[in-house]
Amino acid sequence: MLDQYNLFDTPENHTADTPSHTVVTPPSNVKKDTTKSLMPDSNPAGVWAFAMREARRMWQADDHRKRSLSQLQRFLDFHPDYKTFAIGDFKVAHIDAFIDALLDEGLGHSSVNRYSATISKVFHHAVKKKELDSAFRLTFYTEKDRNRVRVYDNQELAKIKDWFMSDKPSSYGHVGSEWMWDMCIAASKGGMRQSEIVSVARPIRGVMSYLTPDELWLVLPPEVCKSKKGRKVAMSNPVLLEAIKRLQISLQYVWSQKTFYRRWNKMRNDLFPDDNEAVFHAMRHTAASKMANELKMNTVVIAKALGHQSITTTEKYIHANDDALLEASARM
Repeated sequence: MLDQYNLFDTPENHTADTPSHTVVTPPSNVKKDTTKSLMPDSNPAGVWAFAMREARRMWQADDHRKRSLSQLQRFLDFHPDYKTFAIGDFKVAHIDAFIDALLDEGLGHSSVNRYSATISKVFHHAVKKKELDSAFRLTFYTEKDRNRVRVYDNQELAKIKDWFMSDKPSSYGHVGSEWMWDMCIAASKGGMRQSEIVSVARPIRGVMSYLTPDELWLVLPPEVCKSKKGRKVAMSNPVLLEAIKRLQISLQYVWSQKTFYRRWNKMRNDLFPDDNEAVFHAMRHTAASKMANELKMNTVVIAKALGHQSITTTEKYIHANDDALLEASARM
């Protein structure tokens, strides 16, 4: 249950004229100001400009301030329009899209909560400073939510496939959404994260994933994986292999986070309008559940397939269904 609460560092390039007044150099024992801008922002009415003015009042501790500004930077980097928005231009849908992206990347609920808390802090402080009339009520995950795992059943997968495959290319330049279903195949059959899938066609941290010459494995380099250790994804399923081959081409031309989330959210609003857990990352949960319940793979093998460093993490992904329990009981 979700409770409601109120709510991929670059230095800034400065160009300064020669000052006409005397510049006082602080003594060496003065603590460095960690609120120095982490990103340029040409909009004085924007979120970043406001945060830089008020950073010390929002986050007193240096470490907390630096971490919070880094999280805010990632939020504003999510979409190019976010840096140009005035602080009053933001809607809760802009924040929801960013939170969905964090979940799809595989961030845990506690990590997502920290991002939400930072964003909430900024907008509520803007209300306090009379820069806004009212702030947003963001969704925070509770302890009970952390063990909830959304899994798509076969009927839901069929509906998602039909939705994306029916969105065909058009003569006026729309490229269609077949590639979205290919991404779903890669996640639900290969257990791949969104960024890992994108890496088959576009560099992630300077490297790309690749098929072995015999096409039995997709090699995910360490830079591509969340664990930073790399892994191999078995390509013995022909449906998965063909989807990866198509994505190697299509994602070069159609991929952007904006396009992905616009189409995913449209599909979700049509098929799962009241389901906040219907995120893309749940396709990876679906892969883990199928491995456990249909293929009867043990947890150690599933952990290796998903790239988990801890069996405990894998156990949270696995959803034991009633049919599997009945079958296990019959075989005892």
